[in-house]
Amino acid sequence: MARRPRPGLIGPLAAWDLLRLVRRGQAVRARLFLAGGLLLALTLFALVEFRDQRPLDVFLGSARALNTSELSAFGNRFTLTVLFAQLGILFLLTPAYAAGAIAEEKERHTFTLLLVSELTGWEIFAGLLAGRVVFLLTVLLAGLPVLALALLYGGVSLAYLGMCYLITGTTVVLLAALAAAGAAATDTFRGALLRGYFLAGCVATGGMTGFLSPFAVLPILYGLQVSDPAGFVFWGLAFAGCELVIALVAVVCGVRWVRQMRAKPVRRAVPVRAAGLEPGRPPRRRPHRPPARPRTRRPVVSSADPFAWKERYILGTKRTLDDDSLQAAMQAGGVTVAVVVGALGLIAAGAVLSAVTSGSRRGLDTAADLLATAGVLGHLPYLIVAGAAAGRSVIVERQRNTLESLLAIPADRGAILRPKWRQAVRTGAWWGIPTGLGLPAGLVLAGEPLAAVASLLLVVVGGPLAASVGVWLSLRCRTATRALLWWLPVAGGLVFAQVLLVKLAGAWSVPWLGLALAVGCGLAAWRFWAAAADAFERHGRD
Repeated sequence: MARRPRPGLIGPLAAWDLLRLVRRGQAVRARLFLAGGLLLALTLFALVEFRDQRPLDVFLGSARALNTSELSAFGNRFTLTVLFAQLGILFLLTPAYAAGAIAEEKERHTFTLLLVSELTGWEIFAGLLAGRVVFLLTVLLAGLPVLALALLYGGVSLAYLGMCYLITGTTVVLLAALAAAGAAATDTFRGALLRGYFLAGCVATGGMTGFLSPFAVLPILYGLQVSDPAGFVFWGLAFAGCELVIALVAVVCGVRWVRQMRAKPVRRAVPVRAAGLEPGRPPRRRPHRPPARPRTRRPVVSSADPFAWKERYILGTKRTLDDDSLQAAMQAGGVTVAVVVGALGLIAAGAVLSAVTSGSRRGLDTAADLLATAGVLGHLPYLIVAGAAAGRSVIVERQRNTLESLLAIPADRGAILRPKWRQAVRTGAWWGIPTGLGLPAGLVLAGEPLAAVASLLLVVVGGPLAASVGVWLSLRCRTATRALLWWLPVAGGLVFAQVLLVKLAGAWSVPWLGLALAVGCGLAAWRFWAAAADAFERHGRD
């Protein structure tokens, strides 16, 4: 049968994937994520730029006015801050969206339908990749109105803005191609995300001191636009061209892996010869060995709360190579954070001893900053771990086909769901809460007791909020990875609130706002738990 002609070079999957993303509301979510990231970056930029003035004066418009030269320098720094923040946000978004184009099809077992269709390997891989690249480039353009504000300050070159957008666009293409190729080489979404973010980290950090990273190229081009205009154009176009060549190599590798999946031979059943029944020989007798006793460290099932025993001693599904590699990466990241937090704590202890012996206030201020930094760095991994544990609690039961059996037990639905919540709160609490206490300790040393109380409440409420939101996401999402991706912005928002509480602790209204935020987080934790319990009850009735 003659193959029907298909429109374009990449086939029909690109337009179909774009339509699917828009119908899911991903366009609005990605733009809101970019807007929130830019707002965070600009807020921190204003706090650093006008650190000699009161934060409330800066944000309320009563700060000192700038002259023409100061406005030009401010516009340049403002432009670089927005470009760096925009590039960093796209480094976070691109691997997830590009890897999801192929990995989600594999998890839903619909990728096989694409392989048996009339589409070629190029049309499958390049079509899905092109749809995600176009989507991410439209997200990139959403930050253009913010950069247009920099033109009002003067000193900003349109040629420089155009070159930076060109490099950011080619970086998005490169990251998307690398993440999609990694997703084509693995079987699970988590493995694809791990490979995508690992390759993105290599692109971001491999050339921080040279020409290999876009974060290093933007400042270099900023200096070349005045001193050497011809070199500015040459090096900018050369870097963009190199990124496109590497992306093309990644696309070729991804298409090749897709073709290998299509051409994978089917294993034929081979008749197995009975052991010892060879022609002309009698059957061999094997020595009798008693069956080995299964080794287990599980205690006897608790009669008081068997569901809590199950959550504590019965773990997840069958492990894969992707799970092992992801666990190894998380352990490496945890060890790194532990070393950094421990080093900051030791330095802060030394600064406190020095301040006590010398009677100087400077050592206490240094110790306060170090303890606050250690508290933020130590509490964020705990929020991620607790949210991830709660986000996979019901999803794992659904994947193991044990959820219906649990719901068939004549017991209260809350008795089934409540141990999952408690176990998520306990996960990592033994190190997450003690390290998070460094934040209120730093505020106490800084002479801000009310802000310290607010930060203490945020540290204590963080675990229950992570567990409540995670359990609710576990009932709303299909995969644990998607639930974790939804929880990460919430965890980042909590950490951002803690950072603002430290930076703006001198203002009289900020500690009261921190207390209100802590109470609001507690109410949100209770509300999400009630919503999760209601959803679980409806699922049991259905």
